[in-house]
Amino acid sequence: MRKFFTNRDINHLFLHKFLYNIGERIGWIFGPIFMLKLGYSVPLTLAIWSGLFAMRLPIRYLYLRSFQFFGLTRAVCFGLICYAGAMCFLPHIEDNPGLIPYFLLIFSVAMTFYYTAYHTIFGLVGDKGNRGKHVAVINMMSTMFSALIPFLSAVIVEKAGFETLFSISALVMVVATIPLLKLNFPTPKLHKHHSAKQRAACRWIMKFHCFYAIKDYASTFLWRFVVFTMVGSLMMFGTIMTAGLILFAILQLFVGHYIDKGKGYLMLKIGTAISLVQVLLRSVIPAVPAAMAATEGLSIGGQLMTQADANFYNQGKDVESYFNYIYWAEVSWDASVMTILLTMAGMAYMGISLQMIMLILSPIGLIGLYWINLQVKKGAA
Repeated sequence: MRKFFTNRDINHLFLHKFLYNIGERIGWIFGPIFMLKLGYSVPLTLAIWSGLFAMRLPIRYLYLRSFQFFGLTRAVCFGLICYAGAMCFLPHIEDNPGLIPYFLLIFSVAMTFYYTAYHTIFGLVGDKGNRGKHVAVINMMSTMFSALIPFLSAVIVEKAGFETLFSISALVMVVATIPLLKLNFPTPKLHKHHSAKQRAACRWIMKFHCFYAIKDYASTFLWRFVVFTMVGSLMMFGTIMTAGLILFAILQLFVGHYIDKGKGYLMLKIGTAISLVQVLLRSVIPAVPAAMAATEGLSIGGQLMTQADANFYNQGKDVESYFNYIYWAEVSWDASVMTILLTMAGMAYMGISLQMIMLILSPIGLIGLYWINLQVKKGAA
């Protein structure tokens, strides 16, 4: 276990992500569910959520232009403070829907400044030899809170309402800035001219994020809509989403260890196959809570695909500008997620069931992600 915590800066990031995942899971899972609860249709909610990513594209350029002032650590902290503000803002759209664009703007600023800087820091301070273990700890915490937060949040909403829930999210995000103050990270220089190797890495990461976005949003994100629309109850939604994931959070550590031992691509292949089976089952499963919860067990597939996350960080380590590598990764992510959300909104508006949308789109992301990572393996051979 000690091997997972040998890097001091990474340890501070671990503590930060422990807190961050609590706040982020609340907002990202229950933000859309809150809109559904208010009576917004599924297509409209998906379209509204796509607005986050549409706004992030121009905001991302503003961050690039102000990079010398914000740097990395300051940008992460600024993003967290904006996130807290967005969470305090969100409950008020119930009484005033006209506030939605302002919520989206604040949330977009938060995520834009946070993610570009965070991924750059995490990628730079970690080394390739331990990347699997470092990513495994981050993914373990993400999985653990993805399991716990839905149920606990549903309890809080039932007892105290959405405003209390989102206020807790905001408070945790502010506290999450404290471990980052321990980092003494210089602002890297921006490069205007890039080598062929840099351009190749940026092209790879843009294709990578295109498939990753399809996988995440046509499967994990949309599945929450399927569960909530089929069961209706927040408590039942939270219970189903919690089932079966805690043990897989611990499994993530073993996966990370074996990635560093060279077994990551075998697990990636197995994980892709399991995830495809999960999508198939979820596309035909009836509205029976026990049956829906049972499919969470196949989330082990996603845990086995951690080699993809390790490749994401490692592919930019050998180029002259890691920041630019992450910047174009994030641009691709925003454009891809916006496109997939609008595509799903259009399909839902045409009357295609959410389960069928999952079945049509998810395999594209899963198989594409496997293919793009095989290119890394072949390049290293």
